[in-house]
Amino acid sequence: MTELLLVRHGQAGFGTDNYDQLSALGAEQAAATGEHLRDIGSAPALTVSGDMVRQRDTAAIANRAQGIAPPPRIHPEFNEYDAGGIFEAFLDTVAAADAEVAAQRHTLHTDRRLFQRAFEGVMLEWLHDPESERRDVESWTRFRDRVVAGANTLIRDASPGETITLYTSGGVIAVLVGHALGLDADRTIALNWRVYNASVTRLRFGRRTGLNLMGFNAMDHLRLKGGDRFLSFR
Repeated sequence: MTELLLVRHGQAGFGTDNYDQLSALGAEQAAATGEHLRDIGSAPALTVSGDMVRQRDTAAIANRAQGIAPPPRIHPEFNEYDAGGIFEAFLDTVAAADAEVAAQRHTLHTDRRLFQRAFEGVMLEWLHDPESERRDVESWTRFRDRVVAGANTLIRDASPGETITLYTSGGVIAVLVGHALGLDADRTIALNWRVYNASVTRLRFGRRTGLNLMGFNAMDHLRLKGGDRFLSFR
């Protein structure tokens, strides 16, 4: 069977001018995950990353910790959805139905609880909008399809028994887990809110069995390294 390890990027720059960068904790998390993969003897035939800075930097740090010299291959199909664009496109709709979000819409990024509530509402609007492209954002269907197509290409090109480690984002991981489990869009995106930074999700592909979930969101290596301080979602 071909094994696909999905690693979410380390903590990024929430609340800063540039979210697409690792925080100091994010870099520590990436190193801890690389050390963990080294210690359990998970030697990939290939490491892959999306094209976002937080994904590429997580891959580079983890590879160094794991003792892997070749740089990860960059596959843009594993980039995250455009969270900022989606948020701007659908926030008015959510704020019209939520008085607290409407009252604090300009300071949402300073309140993680309220931001998450607003963001979950925005994402549900996005999931069920058949004309997202008219708002200049990629639709849910296009996002899902490009991620699944990218994974299918990796699996097709791999030799049986090889392991591929993919450094990506929570939405991409949710799509691939949802695809393996046959989940609908709402249940798939709900997984997104549960994926820890620098956690490891394990999928296996067999020619007779297809894509199978073997482990989801493993983060004990992070807790062992730094306690609850090492656990984060954004």
